[in-house]
Amino acid sequence: MTGQAKLAKALAATGIDAFLATSDPAIYYLSGFATNAYERFTGALVLADGGLRLIVPSLDARSAAEHAPGVELRSWSDGDDPLELVIDELRRQGLERGTLGVEELRMPVAWADRIRSALPSLAVENGGEILSGLRARKGPGELVRLKAACVALSRAFDELCDRLHAGLTEVEVAVTLAELIAAAGARVPFQPIVAAGANGAKPHTTAGDRRLERGNIVVADASATDGGYFADITRCFVVGSPSSEQRSVYEIVRRAQEAALEALRPGASGGRVDRAARDVIETHGYGPYFVHRTGHGLGVEVHEAPFLAPGSETVLEEGMVVTVEPGIYLPGSFGIRLEDDAVVTANGCELLTSAGRDLSACGGSAGR
Repeated sequence: MTGQAKLAKALAATGIDAFLATSDPAIYYLSGFATNAYERFTGALVLADGGLRLIVPSLDARSAAEHAPGVELRSWSDGDDPLELVIDELRRQGLERGTLGVEELRMPVAWADRIRSALPSLAVENGGEILSGLRARKGPGELVRLKAACVALSRAFDELCDRLHAGLTEVEVAVTLAELIAAAGARVPFQPIVAAGANGAKPHTTAGDRRLERGNIVVADASATDGGYFADITRCFVVGSPSSEQRSVYEIVRRAQEAALEALRPGASGGRVDRAARDVIETHGYGPYFVHRTGHGLGVEVHEAPFLAPGSETVLEEGMVVTVEPGIYLPGSFGIRLEDDAVVTANGCELLTSAGRDLSACGGSAGR
């Protein structure tokens, strides 16, 4: 069943007459049209009877018609008011007194206010949780694309160690990793995170001009897409040989990941899986240095529901795909993160990523 059909069925069950998606990932999920609309309004209007209307800037009309064949398409030009097309469509459907669901966290207030002003008897309410719940449970076709992205990304990481040596900059490593991902047959949605030495203790740093030195832990985190679906992996490499402290911390993180994967199963809460990883790290005295959630969902976005976070009561279901990525970050010294992707199965979970999970010792000198 397509995303459009799933949402239409959910709308009919909840009494919402139509749903207006305005974020690029949701539009792709519902229609198959991948857009980068920037500030220009683009919307996918799904009706409870199963109908779908795409409202796009005129410069995207041909692409939308190609990628969403059979969908009723309405376009607007610069200088037009695109919300007039939404309002007109709602009137055509007789929904002036109906209920419209929107992506509350993604839709600008000005757009919602414009619709409310034109249709004061229309109820506009948040329907984002309905859509995110549907997106969280992957169908067979979605899993095929996710698995293909995971295979390509795993291959790239397995080849990266042979390209590392002292003297390279973080940016140079990030470029190399992106090239390996592309060579493996996947798309690179954004520059990989590469952090060497003390930079590795900053979980969301960006690759810079720092050069790799002997003894550095290098944290590499990258995503890849296939058919619009994301894979996400983090691995750690050491330039030369790891110290005893580096080995010890890495082993704690690996055991934390194993504990989370063991807890990852239908019926478990996101908070329970997070706690399984956190317990291992806290037992070894590193609790204050695990500064983020254990994982997040994957799909048409690299971060989407469900989330493996402290206190999360989200109940995991078969077909959900998540990252499992505990970490320890020691300011001024180094960081360790180990991230893999897994799908919840009937009896537990299945790993989708296969890159080696050892702390790989790579070349220590330039020109290797």
